[in-house]
Amino acid sequence: MAHPTILTEINVWLNANRECKRVKTELVKLNKSILAGILQELSYKEWLHLRHTTFRINALMYLYSKLVGIKHETHIGVLCGVITHLLDYFYDHHTPSSEEVMQIENIIFVKEEPANDNFLENKLHELSRIIWGYVSNQEVVKSTLQNMLSTQQASIIQNDIHSEIHAEQINNLTLLKGHHSLCLYFSILNPMFSEEEAKHLILFGHYMQFMDDLEDYYEDQAEGRISSVQSIDSDMDESTRLLMKAQPQLAEFYDNPHYRYDFVWNKILFYHNAILLACRLRELSRQLPKPLQKIIIYSKEAISYLIPFIYVAPVDWIE
Repeated sequence: MAHPTILTEINVWLNANRECKRVKTELVKLNKSILAGILQELSYKEWLHLRHTTFRINALMYLYSKLVGIKHETHIGVLCGVITHLLDYFYDHHTPSSEEVMQIENIIFVKEEPANDNFLENKLHELSRIIWGYVSNQEVVKSTLQNMLSTQQASIIQNDIHSEIHAEQINNLTLLKGHHSLCLYFSILNPMFSEEEAKHLILFGHYMQFMDDLEDYYEDQAEGRISSVQSIDSDMDESTRLLMKAQPQLAEFYDNPHYRYDFVWNKILFYHNAILLACRLRELSRQLPKPLQKIIIYSKEAISYLIPFIYVAPVDWIE
């Protein structure tokens, strides 16, 4: 397996930044159309989290497109990111009843019309109608979507920090959430996605969900959710261990002439190191006085106009 050089790393970053510019453009379009008025419904912090989720999921789908040799459509990645965050918001910010869960699932499958006065249902309905129009293998996607929604329901237990849930349960939920999400996104993109391919994404899904929890650590703490991450310092090392554990399983399926495995693996390593660096910088900035923290956040927002790749980094917010 080839190792990335400095020139390769620079080229990876430049390409990633170009893709992030396209994501930003698509998100601006959505803000002026379907998502108009969303800031009146969600907090500004929640909007930042939505933006981060959208950039991260699009990056994942962009890499998969490169891996299997299909054209990446940025607007599909953006739609998946926005829908994912709105669904997370539904499951994470209150404990929905079984009737509410059934209603939101029927809306995602476009089986029911939303309530006229329910902002979240209306937005998810509009977005879902669009994304299903891009899906060619609908039966496979319906199956992977149902699996993902089932793990979302199971993870509701994480919303109560006082609930009796063991480390093994959290670990299993983290694995399942990550694996089922990957299978959903990849099956949307690839009409040839198979059960055999899905088997080789289990450990990588675990890694990706763990990284998501690492990035959301302070938000989960503030909102009383149980996370798979216990400590930023120790669990950054754990994230590296999980990535290295996933590598042989990925290589077993993808490391052959049919796929651009080395190219994508180098990008995964770049992403991994960039996020760990961002987490370390976040730890340092949180030790500064709040006025300085605000200056850093505003400066990053200004820089993002030239370097939108910054949006992939964990969300900064001040308690």
